[in-house]
Amino acid sequence: MSDEPAGGQPVDDGPGSGSLAGPPERVVVVAPVADAGRLAGVLALAGVRADVAPLGGRGCLVAARAAAGEAGADADASDAVVRGTSRALGAAPVVVLRTDVRGGAGGSVRAEEWVRGQRRHGADVERSPGLVLAGLPDDAERVVHGTRRVDELDGATTSDGLGRMAAARLATGRGAGGGPRPGGPVGAPSAPSPVLPAALAVAAALVLGLEVARLLAGGGSALVAAVALLGAVLAAGVALRRGAARGSAARSASTGSDDAAGEDGPRAEGS
Repeated sequence: MSDEPAGGQPVDDGPGSGSLAGPPERVVVVAPVADAGRLAGVLALAGVRADVAPLGGRGCLVAARAAAGEAGADADASDAVVRGTSRALGAAPVVVLRTDVRGGAGGSVRAEEWVRGQRRHGADVERSPGLVLAGLPDDAERVVHGTRRVDELDGATTSDGLGRMAAARLATGRGAGGGPRPGGPVGAPSAPSPVLPAALAVAAALVLGLEVARLLAGGGSALVAAVALLGAVLAAGVALRRGAARGSAARSASTGSDDAAGEDGPRAEGS
C-alpha cells in the first residue's frame, strides 16, 4: 500500500527519498513573483544564493549559481535553492522543473510543486511540464533544455553577495531608483498630498474674508467668521505638515538611492 498522502498535502522529501538525490539533473524553479529584484532581495535575506531572471510578468526563473567553468550547479546547491525559495515564499507554491541531463543538453523533464520547503504529492497537484512551459516565454524552455542559463537572460540578477541593507531595500520594493516597485512585498507608504488641505484653507479664507466684509457693512455673522478662521488655520497647518513630510520623504529616497548604488550586489554574470 502506498504511504503517499492524499489531498495534495505537503510531505517532506529527504535527501534519500529520490526527489533530490539520484542521477544528474538540471533544476530550475518557477516562482510566482514578477519582480526579479524583489525576489533576489527576499532570497538574499533568507540566505539563498541563486540567480533570478524575470519572465515578462509571468513570474521568475530561479537557479543555483554554477561554479566557475561549470555548465550547471551541483545537486546540493540546487537542493538548497529549491527548498530555500519555497520556504521564503511561504504559502505561495513554486514549480520545480527537473531535466535528466544524462542524455545530453535535452533530456526528459518532470515538474513538481513545492510549498513551504516541501514537495506536494497527489493527483490534484500533478503538473505537466509541457503545460507549464507552454505558459511561459521561450527563455524558460531554453533554460530547462540547457541552451541558456538563468544568469544569461535579460534582466537577470543574483541574490549572491547582496548586503542585508541592499537586500532589504529590494525585498520591500526600493531599488536603485528609491521608489516602490509594483508587484511584490509592499514598500513604505508615500506621504499624503498637501493639495486638499491647502484648497480647504483657501476656501475657508475666502469665507472669512466675505464674512468680515459683511460685518464691517453692518451684517454678517461673527460665529461664521470665527468658524471660517478656525478652519483656515487648521487646514493651512495640515497642508504645511504634509508638504514638509513629502519633502522629507523625497530627500530620504534620494539618500537611499545613493546608498543603494554603493551597496547593491553584482548583477548575475556568466560563470
